[in-house]
Amino acid sequence: MATATFNSFENSKLKILDVKSVAKLKLIALIMRDKSRDLFDFGAILEHNILSINEIIDLFSKVDSKITSTNDIINFIALKKEPKDDEAVYLSESGRMDLNFEQIKEQVIEKFIRKQSN
Repeated sequence: MATATFNSFENSKLKILDVKSVAKLKLIALIMRDKSRDLFDFGAILEHNILSINEIIDLFSKVDSKITSTNDIINFIALKKEPKDDEAVYLSESGRMDLNFEQIKEQVIEKFIRKQSN
């Protein structure tokens, strides 16, 4: 996170992190805790090509030294267990999406596999 940059929000004094830095913080949250929203956010990061595969692997390996490859990341996600009392409704640009934890995992793994092949 030493490379994080801040931008002014709409000509105000409010400073916000750049999108890549926010994405990296989201990945750290995914690695360190079990929340559906972290998996959902990772899917959005993949879908919008915010981080490259190499950036994702690098960040995963810095937080957990056992995760050093794309296969390790896929296994990490596949082994995640559904958190108790966790939210399962998300908002997208088109409205409400009702997804269960397993659906989110499947979508994230599919997006990650597609991203590797690009």
